[in-house]
Amino acid sequence: MSTTSGSGDACDMPVSGSPTVAETKSSQGSSSNPSLVSSVNGVPIALDLENVSLVGRDDEIKILVQAYERIRKRNAPAEICLVRGESGSGKSVLVENLRRVEKKGREFFVMGKYNQYDQDRPYGGFVEATAELSFSVSEIDDAVKHVVNESLTSEEIQLLLSIMPSINLFLPLTLTNEPLETNEQSFNRFMEVYRKFLRCICSEEHPLVLFLDDLQWVDDVSRQLIDSIAKDSKMRNFLLIGAVRQDPSVSGVYDLTSESVLYSSEIVVGALSKQHVNIIVSRATLRPPSETENLSAVIYHKTGGNPYFAIQYLDMLLREELLSFSFSSNRWEWDVASINSLTNVSDNVMQILVRKIESLKMDVQVALIVAAYLGFSFSIDVVERILESTDFLKSIPNFLKDKFWPLPMSKRDTHKAMAEASRSGLVDVLPEKKFKFSHDRVQQSVLSTLHEYEERQCVQTALGTILLGMSQREDSEDWMLFAAVDLLLDSNKAPAVDIEFSKTCLQAANMASNKAAFRSAAKYADAGISRLDLDDMDEERYDLWLELSNLSAEMHFSRGDFVDSNRLVGSILQRSRTVDDCYRANRVSMNTYTSLEDWGAAVECGICVLNDLGVPTLRNPSKLNILATLMKSKWLLKGRKPRDLEDLLPMDNPRMAEALFFLGSTAFCSWMKGDENRCTFLCLKMFILTIEYGICTDSPYAFAAYGMCMSHIGEYTLAYEYGRLAIKTLERPGTEKAIAKTMVVVHSYLNYLRKPIQESLKPFLYGYTSGMRHGDVVQAGYCLRARACIGVVAGVRLTEHERELLGFREFYKEFKQQATMAMQAPWLQLTQNLLGKAENVLVLTGDAMDEEETLNQLKPSATTRFDRNPSLAFRFYNVHYAKRTLLYTFGEFEMADDNRKQTARLGGETATLHSKLYDFVFCCLICLAMARKGKRVRYHKQQANVYHKELMVRAEHGCVNCVPLLSLISAEKRALKDKSGDAALYRQAIAMLGRSGFRLFKAIACERAGEYMLECNVTQGSHEYLQQAWNEFNDYGALAKLRQMQEKYHGIYTFSECFRLESRSSGKLKAHNLEKWNQDVR
Repeated sequence: MSTTSGSGDACDMPVSGSPTVAETKSSQGSSSNPSLVSSVNGVPIALDLENVSLVGRDDEIKILVQAYERIRKRNAPAEICLVRGESGSGKSVLVENLRRVEKKGREFFVMGKYNQYDQDRPYGGFVEATAELSFSVSEIDDAVKHVVNESLTSEEIQLLLSIMPSINLFLPLTLTNEPLETNEQSFNRFMEVYRKFLRCICSEEHPLVLFLDDLQWVDDVSRQLIDSIAKDSKMRNFLLIGAVRQDPSVSGVYDLTSESVLYSSEIVVGALSKQHVNIIVSRATLRPPSETENLSAVIYHKTGGNPYFAIQYLDMLLREELLSFSFSSNRWEWDVASINSLTNVSDNVMQILVRKIESLKMDVQVALIVAAYLGFSFSIDVVERILESTDFLKSIPNFLKDKFWPLPMSKRDTHKAMAEASRSGLVDVLPEKKFKFSHDRVQQSVLSTLHEYEERQCVQTALGTILLGMSQREDSEDWMLFAAVDLLLDSNKAPAVDIEFSKTCLQAANMASNKAAFRSAAKYADAGISRLDLDDMDEERYDLWLELSNLSAEMHFSRGDFVDSNRLVGSILQRSRTVDDCYRANRVSMNTYTSLEDWGAAVECGICVLNDLGVPTLRNPSKLNILATLMKSKWLLKGRKPRDLEDLLPMDNPRMAEALFFLGSTAFCSWMKGDENRCTFLCLKMFILTIEYGICTDSPYAFAAYGMCMSHIGEYTLAYEYGRLAIKTLERPGTEKAIAKTMVVVHSYLNYLRKPIQESLKPFLYGYTSGMRHGDVVQAGYCLRARACIGVVAGVRLTEHERELLGFREFYKEFKQQATMAMQAPWLQLTQNLLGKAENVLVLTGDAMDEEETLNQLKPSATTRFDRNPSLAFRFYNVHYAKRTLLYTFGEFEMADDNRKQTARLGGETATLHSKLYDFVFCCLICLAMARKGKRVRYHKQQANVYHKELMVRAEHGCVNCVPLLSLISAEKRALKDKSGDAALYRQAIAMLGRSGFRLFKAIACERAGEYMLECNVTQGSHEYLQQAWNEFNDYGALAKLRQMQEKYHGIYTFSECFRLESRSSGKLKAHNLEKWNQDVR
C-alpha cells in the first residue's frame, strides 16, 4: 500500500509552541524562541508555529493510525511501515505525532536515529531505542519483566547485555567478563535472541511501536537485524516504522520492506502545496489566508514547498527584518518586493543555519560544537565533563583559543548554554538528561561553523583524546571508545607509528567484534596494524600485530570479504614465528574453503596444518591403511569398553586439541569431496588422539565418529555404546561447542540401533539450540534437517510437523543454509501433500519445492558423479525416498517400484543413516505389494528378501525400531502366500506399531489388512480394518489420504454410514459430502 502526497508537514523537527501575540503582550518579560521572534523596543513578538507541523498530512496520518490500530488487536500479526521523503519533508514529526495522539498509557513507543557521522557505530538506532524501551518497561508493573525473565535463559540474557547493556534496567543479571564468540554465527544467534526479546514484550496490552529514523545512514549490523525482524512471522502486536531520506545526494537507499514477510505499507512524504504553505503562513502570522497569499507564494517559490526550508526562510525574514510586527496595526507585515530579491533558501539552508548559530553567544556555540561531534543525540553529562576539563582546553591549539575562550565552562554555564540552544530551536530536550539536535541539518551546520579544515582536524583530535581518556573509566559507555577512535582516525593527527594507539584500536576492534559489528571491527584492527612498524617488531609489538591480524582476518571472513581475509592469512603465515601462532589463521583459511565449498582445497589445507601440528596423515589412505589404523585403535584400548573411557583425563596439550579440530573438519570435507577412505581414516585418527592425550572440546565428536566407523563394519552394539559415550562426554566442562555436531552423528547414525526413533526428536532440537548458542549454525541446520526427516514416520501429527518445518525453513533462509533447506524441502512437501495442500498429491510440487525442476538440476550429475559427490547423491536419494513414501502410502505401487529402481544403484552412500532403515522398510513393502499384484513375482520376492535381510541384521543386533516394522513385513509375506483370510499377523503388527509410535506405518498396516481381507472375500473383517485405517489416517491428519480412500472404496461401501472425517476444529463431517469435504481439504 502506498500513498504519494503533494503536501507535507512542517519539518522533521517537532517545533514546540510559541506564544501568540496576545500572550506575548501579557508576558513581556518571559523568554520565547528568538529564532522566530521579532522585537519592538526589546519586546519579543513571536510567530505562532504551534499548529503548523502537520498541515496537509491527513492522508499520511490516517495510514499510520490504521496500521497502529491493527497491531493493537488480540494476537495481531506484526507490520512494517516505510516513510520516504526528502530532507525536511516532515517524516519524523509525522511518526512522532503517532506517539502523542495514540498514546493510551500502556503502549511502548520507542525511537532510534541513525547519524551520518556515526555510520560505523554498531546498532546505533537500536541501542537508543532499546534503552528507551528498557526504561519504559522498568517503569510499569512487573508482568512484562516476569515474562522476559521466564522466557530468556541466562545465556541469552548475557548475549543481550553484551550488545544492549541498557536492558539491565529490568533484568536481574549483570554482564560477565567471559569472552563471546565473534563470528557470523554468534551474530545470527544474537538476532534470534533479540527477536525473542521483542516477542516477550509485545502483547495486546503492551503493543510496541519501534521507530528507526534516517535509515539512509544505517550501519551493516542494524540492517541485518532489521531484515531479521522483518522475516519473523511469529511477531505479534508490533509495528516497525522506518524513515528514510530520498534525496539525489543519497545513493543506495535502504528499503526495509524488500525482504519482509510481514504486511508492509509505504508512505511517500512529498512537498507542500501552495495552499498548505499558505495555511502555515496564515497560522504563523495570525492573519487570514487571503491576506497571506502573496507572502506564501514567495515562500513556496523559494523553498519548493519543503516544510523545514519554509520554517528556516521565515526565520531568515525575521532576522533580516523583512518580516516584523507592527504595533500600530497590531499585526505582522512584510515587503514582498524585498523578499523576492533573496535567493532560494533550498540552496542556502546550511548558510542560513550557520549564520543563525554564529549569532549566538560564544559559549553556546562551543557547547554545540562539542555536542555535534558526540552525535545526533547526546548526554548533557558528557558535554559537561568535556567542557569543564582543563585537559580539553590544553588540547586546543593556540590559534583556536580565541574561538574557544569560554573554556573551561562550569556545569551551570553548560546548562545555560544548552537551554539557550533549546530556546533557539536548535536542540530538543529528551528524558534522562539527554538532548538531540532538532534536525540533522542543524548538526551539520554546527560543524560547519569550523570553517577551516585545520580547525576541524584540531578539534577532532582534542575531542578524540579527551573521549579516549573517558572511555577507560569504569563508568564509561561503549560508544565513547568508538567515537574516540573514529575522531582520531578521521583527524589524521594520530602518529603514523604508535603502539599505544594500536592497542586502543585493538580494544575498539574487540568491543566491536563482541557486538558482531564485523565491518567496524575490521576497520579498527586494520588501523591498528597500519600504526605498527612491521620491519622492526620486538616481542610486544609482534604479539600485538599477531592479535590484530588474526582478529582482522576473522572479521573480514565473517562479513564475507574472503579476499582481504586470505590476504591477512597469508601475511600471518609468512610472518609468524611459530606453528602455534598460525592456529587462528589456519581456522579462517579452513572455514573460507568450506564456505566456498572448495572441498579439495579445504582437505589440502587440513592435511598441511595437521603435518605442521605433528599429526601427519596419508594423502591417499588405502583400505589396508584403514585396517591398520583400526587395529591400532583396538590395541590402544587394551580391552577397555566404551564405559571405561568415561574417566579419561582432560587433554593438556593445546596442539593436539587443535589437531583434533582439524581432523574432524578435514574428515567432513573429505566426505563431501567423496573420499570415504580418507574420511574413515581421519575419524579413526581422531579417536586414537583422544585415547592417547585425553578429553578436549572435540572428543565427544571423536567418540561419535568412531561409533560410526564401528557401524560400517557391522559392530552395531559397539557403535551404539560409543554413541552413548559421546553423549556422556558432553557433560564434561569445555565440550559445549561440540554438542550440535555430536548430536547429528549420534542420533542420525547410532542411537536408532537401540532406542526408539521418537527419543531422537528432542535431542535434535537440543543440538539445534546449542549450535545456535555457540555459533555452529551449520550443524544446527543439520539437526533440524534430521528431525524433519524422521518426523513423518515417528508419529508427529502432520499439522504440527508442517508448522515446525515451516519454522525450520525460515531459519534456513535467514542463516543462508540453502543446501540444508533443499534437503528438508521434500519432507515439507510430502507433509503438505498428505495434508491435501498440493494440486497433485502424487507429485512433490507445491510451496516447498518443484519435483521436476529439482530432479532436472540433479540429473546431469546423477548418472556419473555420485561416486565423487555423496552430498549430491544424498540429495537425489532424499527426493526419491520422500517420493516413494508418498506413492506407497497412496497405493501407487508400480510408480513406487519404478522410483525404487532409480536409486538402487546408489548402494551404501547413506547406509548408516537411520532414514535408510525406513527406506528399506518401504522398499521391501513395495516389492511385496508388487508380488501380491502378480507383477514379476519371483523378481520382487527376491528383492524383498534383500531388504528383509538388511533389516534382520539390525534386528539381530538389538535395533528395537526394526521389530515392529519386521512384524508388518511378516504379515505382508504371509498375505502373499496365504489366502485363508487369517489376519493374525496383521493384528500383531498393528498392535506393535501402535505401541512403538509409528503412526503412519500403523495406518498403512490397517489398510493393507483390509485389502487382504477383501482379496480373501472376508467382507466384515475388511470393513473393520479399513474403518480403523480411516481413523488412524484421520488422527494423523492425512486429509488427502482420506479423500483417496473414499474414492477408492466408494463402490464397495456406503461411506456416509461407515466413514466420517473427524475434524478437531469443527466436529464430524460426513464423508459423502464430497464438495464440502474438498473445500476443507483445500
